[in-house]
Amino acid sequence: MSIPAVKTKRVLTPKQQEIIDYADAALAVAGHKVTDPIARENMEAIAAGDMTADEAVALMRERFLGK
Repeated sequence: MSIPAVKTKRVLTPKQQEIIDYADAALAVAGHKVTDPIARENMEAIAAGDMTADEAVALMRERFLGK
């Protein structure tokens, strides 16, 4: 019997949440929305300072394009 992995949600500070909200608003104005859960996790990691935007782009390119 296997035990399912439990994914915990990152707790953001108010400043980090403000960064996410700003990005979401900018995307909404342009008619876009981040719906991919891994892309959302990357956005939160960037806001928290755990990942650079360049690292997130590289991960997403690898995920979607295999590059």
